[in-house]
Amino acid sequence: MSVVVKKGISTSFAFSRLPPVDEWGLNNVIHAPHSAGAHSRTSTEYKITAGDINNLLEDLLAKSNVEKHLRKLRIVHDWFNLDSSSNQTNIERTLYVLLDKYALYVVTGSRKTLESLIELFERDNEKQQQCYDRVQPTSRTIGISDPPVSNAEYELVVLYPEHLLPLGTEFTIYTPTTSASPAISLSSKHYVAASDGTLRESPGTEASPRLAPSPSMAIEMAYLLQTHFL
Repeated sequence: MSVVVKKGISTSFAFSRLPPVDEWGLNNVIHAPHSAGAHSRTSTEYKITAGDINNLLEDLLAKSNVEKHLRKLRIVHDWFNLDSSSNQTNIERTLYVLLDKYALYVVTGSRKTLESLIELFERDNEKQQQCYDRVQPTSRTIGISDPPVSNAEYELVVLYPEHLLPLGTEFTIYTPTTSASPAISLSSKHYVAASDGTLRESPGTEASPRLAPSPSMAIEMAYLLQTHFL
């Protein structure tokens, strides 16, 4: 069956693990250890379970505490809040579960973005060290409104291609196209999982065009599910 994103309406997915498929030699996949029930180790000041993050918008106090902590870490704007569009991604519910609970795939920065960020922090670390040597403490001065932060690109990497897209199952990406009509016009491309974990247009070759990095993961997706997932 196909699941098409439409304002968060999707098929539910409630398994605690993906069953093995003996015919294909695939073992079962238990949900990732960092998912629901696992405690966050990112801070000793404020701890929540990873599974609670989706409920924060309903708990104003917890929401406020998380926002304050992120601001204190200086990794977001002073006016950032969890309702910000930058903190939201229109991803189909089944795909979200396969990401958050089972870690069948990950969303990561493109190679160009990651290399640019490494260079940025290396330069800033040099500046920090110079200030430290002169006993002149200073805060980071990385401009999150400037490149490479402001124009960061992201891509999907499949960690379990046989489970996510078994036997050549296709992953369909829908993107809006320019149109004079007031109705939304979408174009689609189909991808399969390559052996290197990337999504490519044709199976069996790493020379095939891959799913290009995107400045936003808020893209319309359809996921063709096999019956053993349901």
